[in-house]
Amino acid sequence: MHCIVLLVIAFTVACTPSAEVAERGRNEEGPNPELSAIDSLMWRQPDSALAVLQQFAASPKADSLDEYNGHYCQLLISEFLDARAHYINGAGYYERDSVVEACKEYLKALEVMEGRFEEKDLVKHKAQFLNYIYNRLGDLFEDQLLAEPAITCYNQALFYCRREPTSIYGIPVLLYRLGIQYNIIGQIDSAAFYYDDALANMPDFDNLHYRDLMVNKTLFDYYNLNYNSDSLIEGLKQLVELSADDEEKTTRLLTLGNILFEEKQYDSSRVYLETVFEQQEDITSKIMAAEYLCNIYQIEGDSIKAQKYASFLVGYTMSEIEKKIVASKVNEMFKDYLAQKQEKKSEIEREKSVKKVKSIIIPTAVVFALGILVFAKLKNRKLLKKHQEEAKRALEEAGRQHEQELIQQREEAL
Repeated sequence: MHCIVLLVIAFTVACTPSAEVAERGRNEEGPNPELSAIDSLMWRQPDSALAVLQQFAASPKADSLDEYNGHYCQLLISEFLDARAHYINGAGYYERDSVVEACKEYLKALEVMEGRFEEKDLVKHKAQFLNYIYNRLGDLFEDQLLAEPAITCYNQALFYCRREPTSIYGIPVLLYRLGIQYNIIGQIDSAAFYYDDALANMPDFDNLHYRDLMVNKTLFDYYNLNYNSDSLIEGLKQLVELSADDEEKTTRLLTLGNILFEEKQYDSSRVYLETVFEQQEDITSKIMAAEYLCNIYQIEGDSIKAQKYASFLVGYTMSEIEKKIVASKVNEMFKDYLAQKQEKKSEIEREKSVKKVKSIIIPTAVVFALGILVFAKLKNRKLLKKHQEEAKRALEEAGRQHEQELIQQREEAL
């Protein structure tokens, strides 16, 4: 369990930034300012953006748009508005810790995109958008310690990111996220593969993602490959020094403090963890620091300070029962979505099979029917010819008989 908590701590600082999904092949004049404003508003207030867009589309201004802006307007109206609204609403719910509602919105965004477009059409900005959705879902499941659905979502995100990268760090970040999840479920070989692959795909080494990767890989080596603890602690201290800002620094200190706790170096651990608790604004980091500080002071027999952190935790820590209920709900929702998606895929395949069979059977039946018709006609012609020949022979025979009768009559007359 400590390994899982530390992996979550190490990964807390990493976050894929939101990005504009619509691909804009700008013309010389650029996009219409009002459409750009609506597009921007949609990421903050999708309902308001919809109302403004509807007003714009019904106004004379919409009739005077050039070809580029006309397409841009139609894109906002028909192609992404619904899906993007669900995506943005999902992000809003998640920021308010409404995990189940966020999951519903993300899945609805997927349903709109995957139901509206065929796989071959999910390219460029559509592929990027699906990458963002699956990324968000992966983060959601990871936070609920649901590794298997997280792996499914991160794999899907990686698929679309390979098709249309969102940034130069998109692929390596997803690779090491997969490494974390495989590590959590105990598939060590797979975890090692993804960590190494992430490192191989990292375009440079002076960035937040590289430092996150190195923290996770170092922790992996420590827990699974008997990595020397002194080397681990020294490496983490170096990463603290390389931090780009105070937020990253306190996150690194949280990881370092927890490793020192694992090594029973409580005095050093307490120094780092108290710094995190006092300076870190992220509530999750504060909760983790408080949990370890409470344990340290309980071990040291300082009940007053232990109670201080215990009192803090009472206001923020969700009960295990509540956590399990939320995790169960979002897990079932995702399973239902995958089942429905598979059913739709199977239905499409059945329809394709029926069409293929029809495309074979119908022409074959037509050819067969024509063959019968031709055969019948040919047979009729043969019968007709046979009848004509028989009639001709009968006439010739009758003629000969008549001629013989005439000859016989002449002879009798003589």
